[in-house]
Amino acid sequence: MDDSLQTLVDECARHSVWILYTPLPGEVDIQKSPLGQSMPSDVFFLPNRHYGAPEVTAQALVQTYAGKTGSVFIPGTLFDEKGNRKGRGGGWYDRFLPQLPKDWVRVGCLPEKLLSPTPLIPESWDQPMDWLLIETAKGYRTLQTEARG
Repeated sequence: MDDSLQTLVDECARHSVWILYTPLPGEVDIQKSPLGQSMPSDVFFLPNRHYGAPEVTAQALVQTYAGKTGSVFIPGTLFDEKGNRKGRGGGWYDRFLPQLPKDWVRVGCLPEKLLSPTPLIPESWDQPMDWLLIETAKGYRTLQTEARG
């Protein structure tokens, strides 16, 4: 495992809550990645067909896990190395993420083919990632972004 992947695994392993997505075909399955070995006991799976307002879901999670540290794993249709992400066009995650504690780590999860060679132009509502977990033909690699400072 390379150093940056180990750094991400170590950082996420220190968090007491993980928010995962239920992968659709073509999306990275976190449970099968090196991070899957480090999952805490508090794991919340977002449904693959989001129901209800994302703000309500986020507020319920914040109340349930108040005072805990968290990692949030997010799929998308395209990412760039700066942590910008494009989703499926509904804005669900872009409304969900700002409601969570600011210190919760955001990990964009993608197959290598979804990493854009050119920077994406973010919209004002787009929510950036702190890390990218990139599934490659040989395993996984990571990029730590500086998108949120």
